[in-house]
Amino acid sequence: MPISTQLFLACMTVMRILCFAVAALFLMLAVRAQFDPEVKLSWLTSTAGAVVFIVTGLACGMLRRALQRRIQGGASK
Repeated sequence: MPISTQLFLACMTVMRILCFAVAALFLMLAVRAQFDPEVKLSWLTSTAGAVVFIVTGLACGMLRRALQRRIQGGASK
């Protein structure tokens, strides 16, 4: 497997983990926004941000899985 493919797989894994971590932070912000009037973002905006990062993390996972299947399929031929 070329180094560029390995690097891309690693980057997609890191992006997926970071997306889910940021989504968790947005969800914690949404909980805090519900009870703390000092938080400027509303809970709806924070939850929407979390949903966006969850969808992005899922897309990174799907792309990584598709690339992994293509690599494994190409190596067996």
